[in-house]
Amino acid sequence: MKKNTNQNNYAISIGNITKAATITKIPQTASVEVSVTGAATKPRPLRFFGEPDPPMREPLESSSFTFSARHVPDATLLVGSGVVFTPDGKSIKDTTYMTSGVEMKSSTERWPQIDETRRVMIAYNAGWRNYYHWTIQSMFSTYVSLSYFGSAGNIFVYPQIHPNAKELLYYVAERQFSPEIYFLHPRAQVGFRRAAILNSTYKNLAFNPSPLLGEFARHVLKNCPAQRTDGRKIYISRRDSKKRTIENEDEVIKFLENQGFKALELSRLTVREQISAFAAAEIVVAAHGAGLTNVIYCNPNVRVIEMLPRSYQNPCFSTIGQALGIDWTVCVFDAGMLDGALPASQKVLPWRVDLDLLKSALAV
Repeated sequence: MKKNTNQNNYAISIGNITKAATITKIPQTASVEVSVTGAATKPRPLRFFGEPDPPMREPLESSSFTFSARHVPDATLLVGSGVVFTPDGKSIKDTTYMTSGVEMKSSTERWPQIDETRRVMIAYNAGWRNYYHWTIQSMFSTYVSLSYFGSAGNIFVYPQIHPNAKELLYYVAERQFSPEIYFLHPRAQVGFRRAAILNSTYKNLAFNPSPLLGEFARHVLKNCPAQRTDGRKIYISRRDSKKRTIENEDEVIKFLENQGFKALELSRLTVREQISAFAAAEIVVAAHGAGLTNVIYCNPNVRVIEMLPRSYQNPCFSTIGQALGIDWTVCVFDAGMLDGALPASQKVLPWRVDLDLLKSALAV
């Protein structure tokens, strides 16, 4: 590992990652960058059925990513949105990810239990209620912070989260690293003398997955022993979702069960059960949705078939598949569009799966 003393840069080779003691602290008044370069796996091309629109067809050209930790003195945090303000009342742009028109309140609390001589790590964003954003951005940033910047002297703060989110936090951070953690009320506005944010928490990582996701997943699996096995072929149902429901899902499930698949509703499972199901799977069929986040725990030889309606083509999961070298098929169905509907409405419309197209994808 080489240190550039002029820019505080640390180059880490993916092929031979070392947890170096030289990155145990974030400088008090500066930023640190960790460049992830070298033996990153070349992104695997996608397989398409149907006619996807851009950006689904845009290939992931590189899976490298540069991490940076920014020191923020006298920071103010809007807990519910994750937006961080500097002492002059200006929001830090990265932290406004997925927010709109957020302003600082007139009064700010100081959190009395937090030792103001220690740094507060803010490793979450406004999407903390969503399993994808919580896992791929918040928990991944927490892992990066603990693994590469160290836990000594740092405190982590999060909103008061759902039990499933807290379960994943346990596997990511508490079981091995045992950092000091506080959960704050989502409506609170709290000030910290010393804080830090990581760029991997925000927008840049959403469509440019880090090659370290594989290492992150292996860390979680090590701390989350397998609990159940749901067969080698699993289908992730949308029955437990209110958005983008599949109108003919009964037909889809009947067809897949005849092919040896087991249908799962992930909202009925604990995080540990979800991780175990994906870790044991040889083939996963799923409509686009947060449950596909769990593909990071799959074995390297897994095959994934992601189904999307034409009204909502989002590459956030397929780029993860490419970065991790997964055999990934995207099926785009000519369904779900509604003439005259606003773009935001198109994202949540019911849609139908063309079984012939799905059969073709499975036959490859």
